[in-house]
Amino acid sequence: MTENLDHDAVAALIQERLDEGRAAGRYSDDLDEQLASQFQRAAVDPLTFPALEALRTRVGSFRIPSVARLKVPTESSIPGGSQMHRFVVKVVARQLAAVIDQVTEVAIDAQAALGGVVGALDEIRSIVTTEVFADIDSVHHRLVAVEQRLSRLEAAPQAAEQPADDA
Repeated sequence: MTENLDHDAVAALIQERLDEGRAAGRYSDDLDEQLASQFQRAAVDPLTFPALEALRTRVGSFRIPSVARLKVPTESSIPGGSQMHRFVVKVVARQLAAVIDQVTEVAIDAQAALGGVVGALDEIRSIVTTEVFADIDSVHHRLVAVEQRLSRLEAAPQAAEQPADDA
């Protein structure tokens, strides 16, 4: 199961450290742009699924109730009625016990299946988080580097056009 971090608290800590670094002049303009772009994308957890958390809670609290045999009164004022009631109670109780056993088996299977669904969703979330976002981050870093090189190339002809001061 994945470890749940407080994304907002982590984002706030990163923002605080970025602000301190900017104020201290620790970042070049290029790095500052890259950090700002990266932080903007990472500041919001894209994989927050409240419905998954609710499902996990419900599956975790799912309990199969135990069914106790009830004491059914069999007394009767009609001659032979008590024997007839006892017979009916035994027949019905036996059938109900079989139905309860079947329903309990289905409930156990359903609980296991729901637990498997939650586990599979967590696994998908983990794969997306670790693999897909790592690839997206890599592409994003490359794009920022290309943009920075392009900006320097565009600035180079302008710098060459300016006459040098002969003093």
